Amino acid sequence: MNNTSATPSLPLDDIILPTAIGWWPLAPGWWVLLIALIALFVAGILGYRELRRRAAIRQQVFALLDEARDMQQQQPQADRYCRDINAALKRYWRIYNVDDRILNYYGHDWVDLLNAQAPAPLFTGSTALALAEGVYNPKADINVDELYDLAKRWIQKVSVTRLKTPNFNTSADIPNGQNKDTSHA
Repeated sequence: MNNTSATPSLPLDDIILPTAIGWWPLAPGWWVLLIALIALFVAGILGYRELRRRAAIRQQVFALLDEARDMQQQQPQADRYCRDINAALKRYWRIYNVDDRILNYYGHDWVDLLNAQAPAPLFTGSTALALAEGVYNPKADINVDELYDLAKRWIQKVSVTRLKTPNFNTSADIPNGQNKDTSHA
């Protein structure tokens, strides 16, 4: 009788294990993560550069305000001081918005426009009067330090986004009540 329970001697090779899974090429999830990290890094660098640029602009405008205050303390002239403060504020605004209408504002309309851009009105009472009318009165009684501090605070508080898209209302599009319609003869 044949013994079939014995291990047959078949010509089989050893078991071949598959190669280990390598790290390259990356799985799609790793590619997405890598792209997201690169985008985040680039956005961080661009954001940091923008913050530094804005800080440099603020420092330049603060230097203009300092220069105006120093000049006022050396040679008091209220009209020149108010004109310098207004010019510094307009220069700051013009960096972010090149709309020429801003340059046409003066007097109380200019002060109202400044206050409309800030989170809360800053120029009120005597400081609003100094900005609006001090330019025309060399002997005006102005509080130099208060006007200086409020101008600096306005620059710090106002949103650059609001400067890029100012809050012009329809009646203030033309400063100081001038009327576009001149055909009423």
